[in-house]
Amino acid sequence: MRSRLGFALLVSGVVIATGVLGLAAPAPHVYGQEATTLDAPKWDVGDQWTWQHGTDRIIWTVQGAAGGYTVQSKSALATRMIHIGLDFSSTDLQNILLHDMSLRFPLTPGKKWTYEIAGVATNGVYRRWTVDRKVERLESITVPAGTFDSVRIVGNQCLVISSQFPNAAYPNPFGVVNSATDPCVGFVTWYAPKVKQVVEIIRLGLADYWGPLAGSQILVSYDLHSR
Repeated sequence: MRSRLGFALLVSGVVIATGVLGLAAPAPHVYGQEATTLDAPKWDVGDQWTWQHGTDRIIWTVQGAAGGYTVQSKSALATRMIHIGLDFSSTDLQNILLHDMSLRFPLTPGKKWTYEIAGVATNGVYRRWTVDRKVERLESITVPAGTFDSVRIVGNQCLVISSQFPNAAYPNPFGVVNSATDPCVGFVTWYAPKVKQVVEIIRLGLADYWGPLAGSQILVSYDLHSR
């Protein structure tokens, strides 16, 4: 049965917090689950989400919702307008700064997808990466904004190696290196249907690789016009 509002949780239990603000904590509690499909959420003008990212705060505010969404993204790095399709298809969300916020709806455990991103790396050189994502499981997660039933999505990002983009031109270290010619790093994203948004991103590997994206991005508040 398809659910647009949340997950079918078969077991109740105590919610376990994740590592918030750098504090060690047990892993999120994994619930029993049945096959559940989540469609893309519907946003309204004025919907807003705020994430903490190190000392910075990233604020998304929906400015328009006609035939798609126009979102203002504001942070210390930049303030820009993002255009997102009703099905959440958007090249804006697949660039180097925003792609881990991008999801491929509908979501169901076991679903996989792949895409490519491009942008300027931390050494100032233009690079291309391939990204693999997988909906891993359903679990409950606690962040400063609250406790939410969520879907955990794992990702793996690999530098495209070619004569145009040689590995030697990119500085070491990488987070996880699968081979000498396939430098890759991982990241984990949690999406909560109640919030209609990603509630946490953890980028694995070293800060030297991620540059300004390094570290966790955690939802601290949200304001939805309809729930």
